[in-house]
Amino acid sequence: MTFSARLLIVLFSVFLIACNEETQAGADEGLYAPKAPANAAFIRFVNVSDAAVTAKAGGKDYGTVAPLSASSYYFFTKDSADITAADKKVTQALKAGQYYTAILGDDLKIIEDTANINPAKATLALYNYSDSIITLKAKENTATIFNEVASGDHTAREINPVKVDLTLNITGNDTPMPIAPIIMERENHYGLVYNGEQAFVITAIVDTTK
Repeated sequence: MTFSARLLIVLFSVFLIACNEETQAGADEGLYAPKAPANAAFIRFVNVSDAAVTAKAGGKDYGTVAPLSASSYYFFTKDSADITAADKKVTQALKAGQYYTAILGDDLKIIEDTANINPAKATLALYNYSDSIITLKAKENTATIFNEVASGDHTAREINPVKVDLTLNITGNDTPMPIAPIIMERENHYGLVYNGEQAFVITAIVDTTK
């Protein structure tokens, strides 16, 4: 085989590899959602009421948020966003990299969420949307995670990614409320929401498709 023939074979092989990589890259783009811009802020809704609520933020339609559930986070790159649900409206200033939870109940309350900064751990948050002071415990109600969280308050902490059993203790009520065990995964954010009657668990889902 001449040198020219060998050179042509090499060049053709390089061409095929390049085409394959380009095709694979195009396929991968269809598998993964686009990344949010570096200056993005994120907003989600949590519905603590017993009725479905339609919600919007910054012109984005979140559709209907079911009772005792959370929407996905969507991202925004503006300095502020009008957050609306039913007949309630709040204009919220936005900070790059910050996550916000809009609690839907008798009013519309905006909370700045605590981000998970340790990739080896999970984050657990407690949202107290009740008139009572509450304490959250684990290990069959023996280990305190959050102590005496005030009415309308929110708190969070990083914990080891393990399966945890939780018990909610409401001031003035002698009967602790057991919570179904949560399998907590590293880097994930979990929230326990109490509305004065019921408690439910939410997880953080970020949707960058709109």
